[in-house]
Amino acid sequence: DGSTLRLRPHGDIPKHFPPHRTRRKRAYWCVARTVVCFCAENALALAAQVGSLHLSEQALAVRLILAQAARALYVGDRNFGVWRVVRATVQGGGYALVRLTGVRAGKLAEGRRLRPGLDLEVQWSPTRHDQVDRGLKKETVPGRLVVVRVQRRGWRAQTLYLFTTLSEAMAYPPAWLLQQYGRRWQVEVNL
Repeated sequence: DGSTLRLRPHGDIPKHFPPHRTRRKRAYWCVARTVVCFCAENALALAAQVGSLHLSEQALAVRLILAQAARALYVGDRNFGVWRVVRATVQGGGYALVRLTGVRAGKLAEGRRLRPGLDLEVQWSPTRHDQVDRGLKKETVPGRLVVVRVQRRGWRAQTLYLFTTLSEAMAYPPAWLLQQYGRRWQVEVNL
């Protein structure tokens, strides 16, 4: 997951993390963007990337994953459910489980109705809107689009659109994928 940090402009901090601008004036605070990878088992921070506000969380995630991905399952929210992050995970030797927006899921489904229970093999190719970071191969990512409906007591029902590179549906059923995605919430608390 990622976040932003406000820093006082001491020493050379403004050189690396310039204060953002408003329409009227330059802000006092310097702002840094960070992405941290946590272990889902023990909440240990495994890796981190920090950059200026000019870098997106996705760009930082691609850097982090390409350096660390070997045989890990990366679980990400909708902010990380983009082709470049998934491609970096596969290219780095890892596996991806990311939530998608309904619009992105609809494009991957190629006109099929996005009903809960859908578990569809798909090929995720970059579009002209997808960014291809330095070092990334512009190749299609095979995987599954899984649609699940979640109902927790006391909460409104929600439909989740998940993409995973774990292609074996028998070994990784939708219930298991949902459980793994649910563990991601702890990252919000840890970060």
